[in-house]
Amino acid sequence: MKALLAISGLLVALGAAPAFGDGLPRVISLDSCSDQLVLALAEDRQIIALSQDSRGAFSYYAARAEKFPQHFGTAEEILLLGPDLVLSTGAGDPGLVTMLERLGIRVVKTGLPNTIEDALDDLGEVGAALDQPGKAAALSQKTEAELQALRQKPALGQSALYVSPSGVTTGSGTFLHQTIELAGLKNLMAEEGGQGWSSFKVEAFIKFKPDILITSFFNARIGNAESWRFAAHPAMQAAMADVSVVDIPSRYLSCPAWYAVEGAALIRSKVEEGTFETTP
Repeated sequence: MKALLAISGLLVALGAAPAFGDGLPRVISLDSCSDQLVLALAEDRQIIALSQDSRGAFSYYAARAEKFPQHFGTAEEILLLGPDLVLSTGAGDPGLVTMLERLGIRVVKTGLPNTIEDALDDLGEVGAALDQPGKAAALSQKTEAELQALRQKPALGQSALYVSPSGVTTGSGTFLHQTIELAGLKNLMAEEGGQGWSSFKVEAFIKFKPDILITSFFNARIGNAESWRFAAHPAMQAAMADVSVVDIPSRYLSCPAWYAVEGAALIRSKVEEGTFETTP
């Protein structure tokens, strides 16, 4: 620890000047959702390193992330890389953020937004921190136009239920609830009085019988086998066979971000066109 603090003092004393003459701040993102903000707004020369999840199936900008190094999430490594700022949405290790702040590293913490409007606010905050306000404004304007276009469409009048492979669903008050409504559908869990995230039992699914079942993350089997018990349940398999299934790539839903508007548009287009999966 003494050696680490000594290195910290040395870097502060030297000023840790940016490696590029344009003065743009260099950044490290700590988690998958902060990766997306950095990849959306920063110039290539600003990005020092991304998290280990930046290239995964859940990453909206996975293709762009391929060109950048990944860090291992240790304070020592990040300190030696010498970022001008570190970005965190709070999804990672809070102890790491605390340590970095104690070492004098600027940490921009956005949190995880509950609405698309909040996500647009985060774009503005991060754009300012990265000296990229123009990029942030342009992306916000594009998203707002897409948002308004969806809101002007008539409701589809069908009920929908989101379910993850482990049997997690959502009622009102979540980012995904807003996404379902933007698609023109009625969130069945919210209609039944459900709030927030909760576990969903097979028996309840059979009882409610939504018009549309929205699934995601079935294409990326992570975690232990127990977390997949819900999807493998014979009754659940049979029930899903009788319901129209709309499967959305996990990159649209893994983070509460502005591009969920694209996910909502994709859900709506699949329902309107009748492009359904037999099972996820």
